[in-house]
Amino acid sequence: MPDTASRDGERTYSITEVEQVSGLAAHTLRWYEELGLIKNVDRGPGGRRVYSERHLLWLEFVAGLRETGMSVADMTRYVSLARQGQKTASARRRMVELHRDQVRQQMEGLTKTLRYLEWTISTYEQAEEGGPDIFPASIAV
Repeated sequence: MPDTASRDGERTYSITEVEQVSGLAAHTLRWYEELGLIKNVDRGPGGRRVYSERHLLWLEFVAGLRETGMSVADMTRYVSLARQGQKTASARRRMVELHRDQVRQQMEGLTKTLRYLEWTISTYEQAEEGGPDIFPASIAV
């Protein structure tokens, strides 16, 4: 990566470099900027976006929220609250707690599904070893 620096001496990155470092596609970065999830992106020569180290840290956090399945609407609301400062800390905590509870419910559902799949695989293994086929062709619709 070319070593570029902003006015204040902070390391900067092109959109291509941010793609490589963050794993986020350029269109996602532009969309996040359009939504206000990331702001204060400078423009370099030719109007190209120039990102700072702080942008990378913030993008890592925002991408983490997205990876948990948080909706873009909730991410936008969370970011809006975060920009208001400490006075919104309890509201942000509540948002994250509610989201955590949703993720737990999803995990419980996935765990139940996984157990069913494991049971199904086990019954097929038993059928392959001469045991009964619990899903014979005669009941398949």
